[in-house]
Amino acid sequence: MKEQKNNNEPEFGEFKEFLIQGSYDLQSIEEDINEFNPFSVLGVEKYEIRHSNFLAWLLEPSGNHKAGNFFLRQLINLHTEMDNSLKVKYLLDDLNDVVVFRERKNIDLLIVSEKLKFVICIENKVYADRSGEGQLTNYSEAVNDEWNNKKGYKCFYVFLTATKNDLTEEEIKAGWVPLLYEKLIKIITDLSQNTNLQDKVIDFIKYYIKNFKRNIMPEKDEKAQLAIRIYKTHKKVIDYIVSQLPNLNHYKNVEIAYDYFLTKKEDYELLTPNDKSIIRILPHAVKEYFTNKGFYSWESEIDTMFAIELIFTPSNLIIKFCFGAIKNEDNKSELQELKSKYFKKMQIFSSLSGRIKKSKPESAYPGIIEEELISNEDFIDSESFEKLFISKFKAFEYDNILPWIKDCKENLND
Repeated sequence: MKEQKNNNEPEFGEFKEFLIQGSYDLQSIEEDINEFNPFSVLGVEKYEIRHSNFLAWLLEPSGNHKAGNFFLRQLINLHTEMDNSLKVKYLLDDLNDVVVFRERKNIDLLIVSEKLKFVICIENKVYADRSGEGQLTNYSEAVNDEWNNKKGYKCFYVFLTATKNDLTEEEIKAGWVPLLYEKLIKIITDLSQNTNLQDKVIDFIKYYIKNFKRNIMPEKDEKAQLAIRIYKTHKKVIDYIVSQLPNLNHYKNVEIAYDYFLTKKEDYELLTPNDKSIIRILPHAVKEYFTNKGFYSWESEIDTMFAIELIFTPSNLIIKFCFGAIKNEDNKSELQELKSKYFKKMQIFSSLSGRIKKSKPESAYPGIIEEELISNEDFIDSESFEKLFISKFKAFEYDNILPWIKDCKENLND
């Protein structure tokens, strides 16, 4: 009996046509994607904190970009709720006394002029929404505690996002105004065309713009339109190719990792053996610090308030250091005090330096760090998921978990 062909599978001739007709266009796209960009080389193209650092650099009038207060002036101009008379006052001044703080009062960017008595507070959300209910209003209250009308200061609040993100009535009442990244990118683009700047500064700014447009705010430029055209022309072939790619979060891969900690890795405890969607482990060497009767962070019998989580997605395997929720209402305040204490201590661990996530100890599941352990490319290139997983985990363990254990023993003993 003749085997019936699946209509969704492309004919050999369609593959051939795709390879011949699409090869030039694909090469053009690949060259654009593989173009050198320092942000991609360093692997920081999507980190929110790096975008804040870049903006802080541009906003500092005395910065080594040598663009003076150009960027700061443009930002002031963009503030929709700032009185025009104040704008004129600020813009006519040299602004050279301005200081830009990073993470002061946990705020992404805080711009302060003691001479002109103004403060601009910027909360930068490239991807995520607010870290919790009341985050923005809490920030405005913290700023007003130090700089307020009684002391002669004017305070302005900017909620910076890559996509539209509406403010609540309470946030608007507190003085927050929305600002889309595309408006800043336009200013940064204008700055990159300033021929008075050093070539290396201009190149750096252009790399940032290209990285942002590609990874954060993709535009339907010529390359995007070309990609769409290729897909429409060869949809069946492309869909078939994608369908054949291995899926990293296949249940068999999850079971391999699960079994590794259940039966082979004796120096770790598998905290939630009944949950195979997220693997939660904790080294026995530090379990005593994070065990307190009544936490019940993940399951009713689990008394630990911290876990190292392995989260499988179709495209990667994430490893995350995470505090748990407090589900015991009877003893919540005491447990929250302990959780906050350890959370704050962990913020200054040398083993985690430079990678701390922005979160609050009062959140249900505040993360400390989150990194990619295995990418889909790693998986596609590997002969065996088990060998790949063990190799990657052991490397991460040596570089990160063991130094973290040392920090725990030195700092969480009291």
